[in-house]
Amino acid sequence: MVVIEESPFAPPARLLEDYRNGVVDGAGFVRRYRWDLRTLWGRDRGAFLGLIAGATGGADLTLVDGWGDEPHAPRRVLAAALRRVAGAGRKPPRPVGPPGDAGT
Repeated sequence: MVVIEESPFAPPARLLEDYRNGVVDGAGFVRRYRWDLRTLWGRDRGAFLGLIAGATGGADLTLVDGWGDEPHAPRRVLAAALRRVAGAGRKPPRPVGPPGDAGT
């Protein structure tokens, strides 16, 4: 089990603050968090590959966060990035726009 908030995959504090303050909505949060994951991929691919390796060979990987059923919950964004990496021959997760598109 990976608790997102206690892992290297936690959304940055600034992004969380911007979301709480209404600077970004759910879609903007997802775009910026994807961008952060892309940056993490560039710095530490092993973090992603370690999670993928732990979920292969019949093992389960459970991602948890404190976001409830929100469609933009970090665990959902991270799970999609991990599926993309695993299914694309270990290519990095692709961001959707730059992190500076506040208010979207």
